[in-house]
Amino acid sequence: MLFCNISSHLIFKDTFDHHIQLTMELNRAFISEVKSYRRTMPTAANLASQAIRWLHLLSIVSSVMSQYFAEEDMVLSCAVSNNTASNTFTSNLNILFNQKLHSEAGKSLYYNASEGEFPDSVYGLYLCKFNVSFQSCQNCIVAAVNSVLQKCSGTKEAFIWYQVQECMVRFSDHSSSIMDTSAPLCMKIFQNTYNVTKSLAQSFNDVIAMPSLSSFRNATKRTNISNIIRLETFGQCIPVLSVDDCRDCLNNTIRWIQRCFDPPGMGFGRILFPSCIMGFELYRYSKVPAVGALAPSSAPGGKRGRAISIAIGTTLSALIVVLFGSFLWYRRRRHARDQEEKRNSQEVQFLHWEGRIRNHYAYNILRGGKQQAESQEFPLFPLRLALEATNHFSDENKLGQGGFGPVYKGTLADGKAIAVKRLSRTSGQGLQEFKNEVNLIAKLQHKNLVRLLGCCLEGQELLLIYEYMPNKSLDVHLFGLSLSLSIKCYLLYIL
Repeated sequence: MLFCNISSHLIFKDTFDHHIQLTMELNRAFISEVKSYRRTMPTAANLASQAIRWLHLLSIVSSVMSQYFAEEDMVLSCAVSNNTASNTFTSNLNILFNQKLHSEAGKSLYYNASEGEFPDSVYGLYLCKFNVSFQSCQNCIVAAVNSVLQKCSGTKEAFIWYQVQECMVRFSDHSSSIMDTSAPLCMKIFQNTYNVTKSLAQSFNDVIAMPSLSSFRNATKRTNISNIIRLETFGQCIPVLSVDDCRDCLNNTIRWIQRCFDPPGMGFGRILFPSCIMGFELYRYSKVPAVGALAPSSAPGGKRGRAISIAIGTTLSALIVVLFGSFLWYRRRRHARDQEEKRNSQEVQFLHWEGRIRNHYAYNILRGGKQQAESQEFPLFPLRLALEATNHFSDENKLGQGGFGPVYKGTLADGKAIAVKRLSRTSGQGLQEFKNEVNLIAKLQHKNLVRLLGCCLEGQELLLIYEYMPNKSLDVHLFGLSLSLSIKCYLLYIL
């Protein structure tokens, strides 16, 4: 039986520079989009177009980086033989992985099961590194199962190792309790070379001899190579192996050190058999950290660190661009709304027409409350209420026509009757006459005179709102048939 090893670190060497170059190009594209945005008025159409372009670029970045990390963080072995998997074997494999392994993922760090009858029986298992959380184990298993089913379709034996959360998924047509020492998979990410081959072999031997290997099928060892260099090694077997088989499997990893890591370097490496794993991490550390110094990473980055930094930087750049665009759009929209509010403000228009303050400054003063006390002598009436009361100035509500304009009868929501005098656009009177009348009526307010309820200056409307008097003379309501000359003159002025 021949194994076809797909080792991602080999692909990684060929594709890393291409991924980095493409990512840098995308970064420059985002910067270009920002400059273009700043030159363009952020209308609704422009904002929608820019948002679509940003999201498209972000999807490209995500696709590129997900492909890169998938290649970098996964090693896979698919068995190649003349005896391909039958449909029954494939069906049993899908049941085993999609039902049993999926349902058990995260409940423990190890699980094995079988499905079907000979010759189509399938044996499968997953194994997570002994120091990962159950949640990380579950996430890793789900990803590994999907990958191995997709990439090793039609084979009868395969295993995969995911490095980020460190787990292995395996299936075959023979029992998992049988030690498998086929050619291993090798994974390494080194920042630079550092010849510790002898120390690494000795540390592997020490791990194999540790008592914890007998109890838990895993062991770790930490060795200080120098005052600043530390070597950590670990070994782990699938729990179904006997102690002797576990030690034999791990012993096989030692003879692969030079072939997998020639030479070792600062970073990490893994030697992966279907039945056991041996790994190491070599990194710098400081016994007495300097003030302000960063703690050493347990897995130095190198190219991997650069890629992560670029991915994070690109994503953050895209997010900042989107947030910046949204902020500008919100500010423009709010500014336009405030300007409209200023133009339509009754108090601003009235104060401007009175000549108390300049129009462009009126709104800010009113917001500060500096003119509210003065403007309260001129009660302002909302246009909406006037329209509702007069049925939008319908002809049925029209009482008559004067030099100022038509007068309408209206009824407020509380049942109170009002008379609304509306300045005609063709009227010979202007804003000054309107102000004069408001001033006159305000000064003549009296309990025995028709009362001015308010005025309205919204939009293009100029309205005076009075208490409604039935269609009789004022002298009838107040004094019967006698009426003074001054009152008659006042009523004539209103009409």
